[in-house]
Amino acid sequence: MGSLLYVVPGGQVQAACTPSVDYGTVTLSVNVTSAATYRVWSRIMPPDNYNNSYSLEIDGGNCIVVGDSSSLQANSWSWVDYRDGSSSNKIDVSLSAGTHTIKLIGTEPSVAVDRLILTSDTSCVPSGVGDNCASPAPGDTIAPTVNFTFPGASESLVGDAITIGSVRQAVVQPSVTDNVGVTSATYQVNGSTVSLTSGQYTLPNQNGDYTFRVSASDAAGNTLDRTITVRSRHPDINRDGSVGLSDFTRLLLQWGSSNVESDLDANGSVGLGDFTKVLLHWGE
Repeated sequence: MGSLLYVVPGGQVQAACTPSVDYGTVTLSVNVTSAATYRVWSRIMPPDNYNNSYSLEIDGGNCIVVGDSSSLQANSWSWVDYRDGSSSNKIDVSLSAGTHTIKLIGTEPSVAVDRLILTSDTSCVPSGVGDNCASPAPGDTIAPTVNFTFPGASESLVGDAITIGSVRQAVVQPSVTDNVGVTSATYQVNGSTVSLTSGQYTLPNQNGDYTFRVSASDAAGNTLDRTITVRSRHPDINRDGSVGLSDFTRLLLQWGSSNVESDLDANGSVGLGDFTKVLLHWGE
């Protein structure tokens, strides 16, 4: 079983589950992010005082009889963390980081199980549906990250800035990820909250400087806060569908200024470099 161990207080090692009658089997694949000893909790509803257990198998190893106590209330949900009918015989398993297979095997009729929790916080006792014990394992200090792409544009982000002149209307596509899971993410453009459509945000159809901010967090409280600057600088300054005389005229009127609509090379001043860009894209 490699690094997979079982802590069975006061119990004996048993063979993998081979019930005489199988009342149903569910097999789950679980990704464990951190090696630790986990307390296993099952939310069980027994139909009566006699049928009150099921068998649990992890990675094809020991067969654990969960519950099996007449103290469990019939037709009512109860959280159970013990085996073989003894509340002091806790189900603690040591799991390595990686993927593990968990099998729930029905060995008694009409016993319902609707939730299973593995938590490294052995002091936590689930209530309700158990969300209070479903937080990530202690030690998650990795914050969410974001990757930006700009569909249709040929330019790339350099540091936290990008100048886009290959498309008239720039599109920002932020992808937020986390090693465990992102619980919230918000987006702002020039200080105003915006929503994504199909994971993208389309900036205004005019040249200008736009700040795009991403704020995100995970369940452990790690946060992401990153802002990039997108400089939209297409030679079709007037956005009339073609680079031509009207754009050239507008550039001349703003010559020497810092106007962002005509400062196509984003160097802080409208001049020869911007005039050259208009000529190179004439008619497009």
